[in-house]
Amino acid sequence: MKSFILSLTMVAVAMTAYAQDDVAVGVWNWSFDNPEQGVMNGTMTIAQEGDTLKCVMSGPEGDIDMEGLEMEDNKMTKGYIMYNGMKVDFKGTFSGDNFMGKLIVDYNEMPFNATRKEE
Repeated sequence: MKSFILSLTMVAVAMTAYAQDDVAVGVWNWSFDNPEQGVMNGTMTIAQEGDTLKCVMSGPEGDIDMEGLEMEDNKMTKGYIMYNGMKVDFKGTFSGDNFMGKLIVDYNEMPFNATRKEE
């Protein structure tokens, strides 16, 4: 009986972890007001690959793989891309079909928001 309960508990934990990651999976449309280049638009594609999440940022400069992506509950706690020789960090929260966050370059923080793309 104890092993049965332990097995159920492990399944519940695994399902919870998957459900938390699943919140972010999909294609997200983003728009960012770059102080130097004006408004930029693109997509953020997040996919589940085995036990990890992968993210590709697509925009005017093409596709860039996000490195060091970490999620906790419905939050992107860590992730960065290299853009024009600069490290750009991303953090934010997924809530339904919205992502509200920020991007950080050096010590400058700017709003970065996205909405889930309709299929």
